[in-house]
Amino acid sequence: MQQYVLRVCLLAGFFSFANGALAQAGDPAVRIRILQTVDYPGAVLTILYGINNHGDSVGVFLDNTGALRGFVRNRMGQFVGPIRDPNDNANYTLALGIINYTQRVCGYYQAGSNYHGFLFSDRTYSTFDVPGAVDTFLNGENEAGYLVGGFTDSSGAESAFFEAGGIVMAFTVNSSTFNEAESINASNEIVGLYYDAGTARYRGFLRDFSGNLTFPLDPAGSVSTAPKAINNNGIVVGRYTDAVGKGHGFILQLPDTYTSYDFPGATLTYINGINDSNIICGRYNDANGVIHGFIGQLR
Repeated sequence: MQQYVLRVCLLAGFFSFANGALAQAGDPAVRIRILQTVDYPGAVLTILYGINNHGDSVGVFLDNTGALRGFVRNRMGQFVGPIRDPNDNANYTLALGIINYTQRVCGYYQAGSNYHGFLFSDRTYSTFDVPGAVDTFLNGENEAGYLVGGFTDSSGAESAFFEAGGIVMAFTVNSSTFNEAESINASNEIVGLYYDAGTARYRGFLRDFSGNLTFPLDPAGSVSTAPKAINNNGIVVGRYTDAVGKGHGFILQLPDTYTSYDFPGATLTYINGINDSNIICGRYNDANGVIHGFIGQLR
C-alpha cells in the first residue's frame, strides 16, 4: 500500500526565466545558475530526471492524450523520442537514467497492472525484472552497468536492489516495508528513500560501497524526503516537502551540509539529477501550474 500511495503522489506532482539567470539557494555558499528551461515539443508537461557527463539529459513528458513517454535531449538541445517500451500497454513509460558513452537509458514501464524495468540502447529495448518480483522499478545505472531500483514481492513489500553482473542484492533500511534505490555512482554509493513507519514519513538513505547504511537523510523542515541522485563528487540532490505541503529541491554536500533550493517564481521545485560537472536537472511548476524541466549549474 505504501508503494502504491507513493506512486500516486508522484504522478499527482506531474499534474521561464531567461537563460543565465542567477538563483540564490538557501545557503549563500551554494548558488545555482539556471542555464535553460526545457519543454518537449508539444508536451503538456516536461520533467528532467537525469543528466550525464556529456550534458545529455533524460526525462518524461505527458502528451495531450494523457500518455507518459520518455525522451533524451542531447547537449545540443535536440530531442530523441518518444521513448515507449513496446510492452507498455498502459501509456506509462518513464525514462529515468542515462549513462555517458552509449547513451543507454534505463527506466520502467507499466503492462497491465504490473511494472517492469527496461533498458534502451541502439533503438533496442530489453526488459529487466528482478527474479521472482511482482513489480520492478529500475531507476539508475552507473558506467559499470550496475543497476539500482526497487521491487515488490507477493506481500506488497518493496525492497531496494543493487544488480551487478547478473547478481541481484536486495536490501532494506531498518526493516522498512518500502525501500527504493534511486541512483548509483562510480564508487557504488547508492542513494534512495524508505518509509519510516515510526514517523509515518518518507526519508532518505545513503548506502556505501561496503553496504553500510546512513539514514535518515533529511533537510531541516522536511516531512517527506526523496534523494534522487549522487555524483562522483559525493554531492546528493533530491527533493523534499515541508510542513505546508510545498516541494523544494535540495543539495547535500556530504556528510551533512544541506541547501534548500526553489526555482525563481516557482510554486514547486524538484532536483532529480546531477553530473560530475555539478550540472543539475529537474522540474518546476510555474505560476500558472505548468510543469517545465530545467538545467542549472552549482556554483
